Amino acid sequence: MVHRGFTVYAEELSSWENTMDVGIFTWFGYVQPLRDSLQMIAQAGFERVMLWWGDSLAAYYGTPKETAGWVREAGLTVDSIHVPYENVTWLWDVDAGFRRKAFAALESFAEDCRCYGFPRLVVHVSQRGEMPPRRPETREGFRRLAEDTQRLGVQVALENTDQNAYLRYILDDPDCAALRFCLDTSHAALTGEREALLRDYGRRLACLHLSDNRGHRDDHFLPGQGNLSWDGICADLHAADYRGCLSLEVLPTPEQQAALSAQEFLREAFASAEILRRRMLELRAGPAMRTESAWDG
Repeated sequence: MVHRGFTVYAEELSSWENTMDVGIFTWFGYVQPLRDSLQMIAQAGFERVMLWWGDSLAAYYGTPKETAGWVREAGLTVDSIHVPYENVTWLWDVDAGFRRKAFAALESFAEDCRCYGFPRLVVHVSQRGEMPPRRPETREGFRRLAEDTQRLGVQVALENTDQNAYLRYILDDPDCAALRFCLDTSHAALTGEREALLRDYGRRLACLHLSDNRGHRDDHFLPGQGNLSWDGICADLHAADYRGCLSLEVLPTPEQQAALSAQEFLREAFASAEILRRRMLELRAGPAMRTESAWDG
């Protein structure tokens, strides 16, 4: 990965360095114990993590209590938990029983966040392929979820996928104003909706899933390895006054998987995140601090 024309003003930016954390999803393509992954993530320089939560895959890596303990042990904090989405159609099902089960699961995950001190959960509200019709009963369910999670002090962030009419149906409801937005840059590039989503929900942006792609599928490449305009993304995030964590949701390319250890890949990932952080801090510092384009795919 080559970064072109990026000049770091170390002295001027040093006072800003820790004002925007960088994070990464704990699944980054290497099969190993979660406890080891968390230690490696911290050693690479990341401050925060995203956790997969609430199903048999999450349980394979450890109990919720163990997972929370391992995060603290590594000196990291949790930016979000990502909850399962294989039954996302239940949220919209004509059968009230399925809808109750789906919302009960979200309530349970929110309670986990409260219990372990996690700030938010990330939720998909649609999936690829055929979806049930949008229905007002589902929107009412999200209204109640918003009220309940506000009392818990936990955020619910809805992530853009490939059928964002469902996301808009919920976020556009004034009674769901407490719900937040999670921007997935790769998903948004594939649907061509980044600018529109940030225009409409940028002030509700709570977290990010940052990755690159080459325009055909959700590759989960490191920023700079695909076709996305990262200077444009940073400018849009700055315009939205986003000050949260810059969180990567990335996987190695086949070539990286063959050539790099998990630790080496994490070091490359952190270098990528650090360029994003410095670009965001330059934008915040003002025009005098801006440099040439940081990215060369």
